[in-house]
Amino acid sequence: MKKLSFLIGTLSCLLFVKNQAKAQTYFAQDLNGSPIREKKYTDVNGSPYLTANWEKATVQLSNGQTYNVEVKYDLVSDDLTFKSPKGDSLSFVQPVKEFKLSYINDNQPQTHLYRSGFPSTGGKTTERSFYEVLYDGGTKLLKKRAKSIWMETTTYGTATQTKNITDRTTYFAFKDNKMIPIKQDKKSVLAALSDKADKMEKYVKENKIDWKQDTDLAKVFEYYNSI
Repeated sequence: MKKLSFLIGTLSCLLFVKNQAKAQTYFAQDLNGSPIREKKYTDVNGSPYLTANWEKATVQLSNGQTYNVEVKYDLVSDDLTFKSPKGDSLSFVQPVKEFKLSYINDNQPQTHLYRSGFPSTGGKTTERSFYEVLYDGGTKLLKKRAKSIWMETTTYGTATQTKNITDRTTYFAFKDNKMIPIKQDKKSVLAALSDKADKMEKYVKENKIDWKQDTDLAKVFEYYNSI
């Protein structure tokens, strides 16, 4: 009886290991992931990532497949990587159409949607660049965060330099298939939405809009799309 129990236990363990290996194989094949060397930002002040840790995300690829994985978004290279069950950093072979991040920031749950496929806005941006979608209507409100590394001479008259990461944020109205740059102020936003100027003017007068807050900007675009 003991031998039979031992044999059953051994077979169960073998089946478990086999199924785990099979699941990981399917995971890698389905995502078309390939191992990459994680970029090393040595001797740099600041983080290149949107968040320093791996974050849970729902990722939709260009072929329509959707996966729930842990990701890191590198704002210097504008690149998204995901973590395999073994803990390896993998790149997406299929282009990423969009991803939705869910994480905790300052003890508050955060959800942010990022999407590619928009026209280039110049510089290093391409159709594969990711923009945060703050309002997803007919006329969309988009936010672009980008980081770059710049050298700074720390002591005057010497060759001593430090590498610093700087953060730059820009906003766009995506309207009639065009990317219209906007600033976080009334004049700039209403200029982009000028085809409904009278109603928009009335709306912002009747509502206390904080133009520096993303949530308030989204409300303005929500109203614009409703009229």
